[in-house]
Amino acid sequence: RPLHEAGKLGAVLFQFPHWVTAVPKSIAHVEHCAERMHPLLTAFEFRHEGWFNVKNRESMLAMERERGIVHVIVDAPEGITKRTHTVWEVTSPEL
Repeated sequence: RPLHEAGKLGAVLFQFPHWVTAVPKSIAHVEHCAERMHPLLTAFEFRHEGWFNVKNRESMLAMERERGIVHVIVDAPEGITKRTHTVWEVTSPEL
């Protein structure tokens, strides 16, 4: 049985730093990470504001939903402007 089904692992968290931006090369890297971790449950935290701006928000959420990736919100103090937009959205029914 996979570890997450055996109750030993909830999810594998990927924290993509601010310098990983929403460009095609980085998107391909993110998708590669999801593929490599399958069937484990993964959770992705994006820090650059471009990932969930108006232009990319719906396509990123759709990608997370399609792959069962848990959407993670950045925990940052108020006033920090160089971070991804807070988007309250459930993308995985498992977590």
